[in-house]
Amino acid sequence: MAKRRLIDLVVHRQVCEDRDRAGRLIMAGEVLVNGQPLRRPSILIDPEVHITLRGTPRDVSRAGQKLAYALDTWHVTVHDRVVADVGTATGGFTECLLRRGARRVYAVEVGKGQLHWTLRRDPRVVVLEGTNILYVEVLPEPVHLAVIDTGWTPLRRVLPRVRGLLGAGGEVIALLKPNYEAQDPSALVGGVLRDARHQQEIVQGFVAWAAEHGWTVDHVDQSPITGDKGNVEWLIHLSPPAPEGVG
Repeated sequence: MAKRRLIDLVVHRQVCEDRDRAGRLIMAGEVLVNGQPLRRPSILIDPEVHITLRGTPRDVSRAGQKLAYALDTWHVTVHDRVVADVGTATGGFTECLLRRGARRVYAVEVGKGQLHWTLRRDPRVVVLEGTNILYVEVLPEPVHLAVIDTGWTPLRRVLPRVRGLLGAGGEVIALLKPNYEAQDPSALVGGVLRDARHQQEIVQGFVAWAAEHGWTVDHVDQSPITGDKGNVEWLIHLSPPAPEGVG
């Protein structure tokens, strides 16, 4: 059988998502051929060799660690549940959900091309990129759990839409980012909301708003992992209002 260039095999077998990354990893000695690093992307090798990456797979983003903390702390079950990941970006939340046995994840993201390739090709992930949650009225099926990380879009605008996607017994875990919720650039120093009192006012204000609109705020906890530039974030666990005529 004719030999093939290493970089071609790496991309063909989807060990890496593109040729640029494949080339960089090969030259860095991170690609192992039959357990040994080969550092020349163009080297010709037997196409039957075993190709792996050095070390264990890395998380696609730190966001999954934030969600994992909430799931563990509040004992929220993911196994065999249908989940909506609102504001998916590269897919940190989605990756965490899949690792914990989610049956299906609807990855809702207003941007395009951000979701990591390993998640994009997973049959359990329904990719809804280029989709603004504010205009989503229904998904193909009710979801048991919605996880939210929408950055610039305040949670007060997102939650009413998410409510309509939840099935019976559904619940929400949302990442509240005071630096974005403030909607006031003058309150930020170098992109960071440093005033602890202001942070608490925003969190308490959101909790009060949620309660006023019928949501049950089950838990609130500061995320152990900061956001961009060191911004402090909060994880919030909510149950939706009862349907009209119930309760």
